[in-house]
This record gives sequence, C-alpha cells and structure tokens, in this order.
Amino acid sequence: MARHQSTIHGGIDGSHLMRLGDAERTCKMILASPKDRKDIWTSIFLRKGKNGAYTRLFNSLEPSQQHMLLDVVGLRDTELAVIGSVRNPEKWLVVTTERVVWSIGGNRNVVAVGEISHIKADIPSPEAKKNLHELQIVTMTGKTYLIELEPGAPLMGVWNVLVNMARRNRTAMKKANLN
Repeated sequence: MARHQSTIHGGIDGSHLMRLGDAERTCKMILASPKDRKDIWTSIFLRKGKNGAYTRLFNSLEPSQQHMLLDVVGLRDTELAVIGSVRNPEKWLVVTTERVVWSIGGNRNVVAVGEISHIKADIPSPEAKKNLHELQIVTMTGKTYLIELEPGAPLMGVWNVLVNMARRNRTAMKKANLN
C-alpha cells in the first residue's frame, strides 16, 4: 500500500523567514482582537469538524477539564482558549488565540500561533484519513512537532483551524516581504 504525505503549505523557503516574534505580531494584525480570532476559529472548527468525546470547543468541555487545562496552560491576559482536548492528565491539548499548547506522555510543548508555517499529516491511504490521529506542526524555522488528536471529525476541525493559522501567517509574510 502506498503512503501519501499530505502537506498544506504555501511554498515558504528560508528566504521568507521572519525573525521570531515578527510572525506572531503579524498574525495579531491580521485578526485584530482575540475575540475575532476565537470567533473565526470556532466557526472553522464547527464547519469542518465537530466536538468529539474528548476534543471539543473549549467552552463545551466539562468545567473540571476546563479548570485542569487552564491550570496547566496559564492563559495570558490577551489570549482566549478556543479548543481543548483531554485524553488523560498526561495527554492534552489547548488551542488558544496565541498558542498551541499540548502534552504527550507528560512532555509539554508550546508553539506560538504566529510561528506556524504549515501542517502535515501522514495518510497511508485515502480510506485511512478517518482514523488519522496525528498531525505535524511545522514552524517558520522548520522545526516539526507532533500532536495527537481524537480521530475523525474532531481532528478534522483542529486540522482546519491550524491550516487557517498557517495560511494567515504565510499571507502576512508575503505582504511583509513585498513592502
């Protein structure tokens, strides 16, 4: 069976990389307020996916799950939680208006929204897409992070939100490079 690498990207090469932090500021300029970003990404999640057993819009999580995630993530004054996933205390994820924060096996990872360049998924066959449970976040510096999600509609919703983030970042970088 042939394996297919599905990559959503916009042809970013090293000549288009911005200093760390510039991409985050640019992303914030594209969607001025945290509420705007949350509203858009909520809408994308609901259109392209849906709440699952343990991956949901943050406001749809059980209050105990919300509190646990807020305790481990520590939201900044300027950010809002958009999506949460709690598989167990060592395997969780939060997508906020500023960061993607997750833990796999107790190892905590953080990627700023403005640093996301593209999202990859290793799909062995078209039929296997519904069982897909891993995505790769690729940053502007080329670093790759693995995130694990609930398969099916919840993963598709998160995937499309992350793709939107990456697309906005690439658009902002192109505009910045034209000026």
